[in-house]
Amino acid sequence: MLRALVVLSGLLGITLIPDAVAANASVDVRIKQQALVVHEGQLLYALIAVKCDSGREVLEAILTSQQEVYGDAYYTPVCDGHPHPYLVPVSPYSGVFHSGEGSVSVYIIVCEVNDNCVTGDANRTVTAYER
Repeated sequence: MLRALVVLSGLLGITLIPDAVAANASVDVRIKQQALVVHEGQLLYALIAVKCDSGREVLEAILTSQQEVYGDAYYTPVCDGHPHPYLVPVSPYSGVFHSGEGSVSVYIIVCEVNDNCVTGDANRTVTAYER
């Protein structure tokens, strides 16, 4: 997976530190402006980074992508106080993704053991490139 992330970063000419950010006391979510469409539009790869405080448990983490079609994907971030990159594959529910502009949104809920939960979210317009 790490190799695929590095390869995708190289193909798109991007760094592993994404652009759009939303942060609160314990969750930091970033979305890179570029995405990659593969397999004739059956998958869109979005590059994100998530940082959440140690001792938190992820209750839900979802990424949605929309062009003329819509898709979402769940992923499992690590909460250890350090940012981690994730290359999240999204399949459309019907139709295909294509090169051009679209939107990507990320939403995450993390909780402490005493059920003190916080959320993080970010959304941005991305440019998808076909490979």
